[in-house]
Amino acid sequence: MNYGSRKQHGVAQARKSSWASAIEGQRFGLRSGAYSVAPVGVLSPISFVATTPLLIIQNSASSKALVLSSLWFTAISPLAGGPIYVSIFRDTAARRSSGGTQLLTYSVDGVTHAAGAGIAGFTAWSLPTASAAVNPATTAGVGSHPLYDFSFNEAIDRDPIDLDIEDGIRIGTTGSILVYMWAATTGATVVIGGEVIEELGA
Repeated sequence: MNYGSRKQHGVAQARKSSWASAIEGQRFGLRSGAYSVAPVGVLSPISFVATTPLLIIQNSASSKALVLSSLWFTAISPLAGGPIYVSIFRDTAARRSSGGTQLLTYSVDGVTHAAGAGIAGFTAWSLPTASAAVNPATTAGVGSHPLYDFSFNEAIDRDPIDLDIEDGIRIGTTGSILVYMWAATTGATVVIGGEVIEELGA
């Protein structure tokens, strides 16, 4: 995973795959807020809680697997007053239980797919309630797996925090990607964006 850069060779190669997918209408953007208007800030918690992620991207018995190829956050006021922590997990289950605000998903041709229509089960939600995870140590092959942990300070990093995931994070026809964000002093308010590829021939 590259932090804050789109210029790495591996990312350039990933972009080629993204554009190939786009030709078939398989490349989708994510954003917090309505299409063609100012995006909406999402307030993160002040501590890590496994059932309260900032973001869930999930498939629920879809016909196609998905790959998260890029994810970015833009911190907006008020300042969190200290480091902001981020953890990303992949889970074999569709973990969203209830609640949250559905993020807008849109295809490369600009068509809006409200509530996942036409995307075969792919949805994204900010601040949902997640079901409890299965521990993969006790049930082999299933459960929640931590992938990345990092932190940033929005008082310094005022530009968008751009995560280019060279290998992508893949979930199958059922599964979730969970993104947690928290700041111990004051919850961070961030705008969320991203890029998801629906696999060709999946």
